[in-house]
Formats: sequence, structure tokens, C-alpha cells
Amino acid sequence: TYKLYQQVAPLVNDAAAAFGFEQVPEYAPLKYAKHEAGEFFFVPRNVATKVAMNRR
Repeated sequence: TYKLYQQVAPLVNDAAAAFGFEQVPEYAPLKYAKHEAGEFFFVPRNVATKVAMNRR
């Protein structure tokens, strides 16, 4: 997951800057979520749906 973060973070920064705002991705536990030790990432719903349909 850290390698994924390293690849995505600069893209997020660049995309945010193109729209005139600052976005700082973090690779850290989610505070107060009771998931301090796990690693996971979020996939946009439309992408997850396409992936699931392609697996059928």
C-alpha cells in the first residue's frame, strides 16, 4: 500500500494545484476510526463496479 501511496500522492498534488488548491495526501492511520493498525484504500464506486463486472 505504501508503494501505491508513493505513486498516487504526487498525482493528487498536481491535480489539486491545477484547480488552484492544496491537497496533501497522507499515509497514516485514520484517527478515531479504530483502524490504527490496518492498511486499506478506497476505490471510487464506479471503478469498483466496472472491476466487479469484468470479473464475471
